[in-house]
Amino acid sequence: MSESPISPSSSPDLRQIVPGIYWQEVPSETIPPYQGTACYWIVGEGRAWLVDAGDDSPQAAAALWAAHRALDAPRLEQVIVTHWHRDHSGGARGLQEALGASVVAHADDARRVAMVLAAPPVFAAPDTLPGHAPGGHAVRVVHAPGHTAGQINLWFSESRLLLAGDNVLGRTTTVIVPPDGHLRTYQKTLQMLTELSPRLIGPGHGEPLPDGVRVLQWYARHRVEREQQVLALLATGPKTLGRLAQAVYAGEGPDTLAAGQFMLSAHLEALLEEGRITRAGDAGYVLV
Repeated sequence: MSESPISPSSSPDLRQIVPGIYWQEVPSETIPPYQGTACYWIVGEGRAWLVDAGDDSPQAAAALWAAHRALDAPRLEQVIVTHWHRDHSGGARGLQEALGASVVAHADDARRVAMVLAAPPVFAAPDTLPGHAPGGHAVRVVHAPGHTAGQINLWFSESRLLLAGDNVLGRTTTVIVPPDGHLRTYQKTLQMLTELSPRLIGPGHGEPLPDGVRVLQWYARHRVEREQQVLALLATGPKTLGRLAQAVYAGEGPDTLAAGQFMLSAHLEALLEEGRITRAGDAGYVLV
């Protein structure tokens, strides 16, 4: 094993969620209310895979190295990047260079990593992953787009564990930002993931969520209810994105309002694509 380029100063926040699979919150610059990225270690027989790698900050690297040592420094074979956003992809190159791990991402998102990292890792395709992870876990890569075009999730059928990347978050709903994010695609992904019938979901941020089917059904229902809310507001007359956000997120802080505008823009884009609304110049959007 190569020596860590950083000397960790704090113990890792590791929790075993199923035998041989560990959740870790890695400090990363991300969207509030979160202050870290949920990363997952799959460990067995002196080998390991890591799902997501935090951002490229020294704090994130220190946390990952601390976890690696706490797990008895297994041979890191794979780093799986669920999607291209910096708070998930940033730490991958350092681990690749130090430990020789293969870094896996969907081609659509691998191309986009260069948008956020000056020196991206060398990527391998998801189909290069073996069907069994360290510890003998049967695993399948699931293309699960919507949050990004190339988002991938990992499905462990025996434990019914879904590592969902940012398709699911621990305390909030997922933000979809067009054009890379696409609401109708995301809604189809939620249905597909629900059909897997997960028992436990490892989200992209926040803590693992039991009763995964209920969580996914709530996510799907929330998107439908939000769309109905947008249509009801537009039924009273044209509205700009800003006015819609102020009405939907009344009383919320500026971080929620900013994230909410992104999410509402995804709803508006979907309704525009379907011809259910149109733009009305400076007045914003209006029902057709």
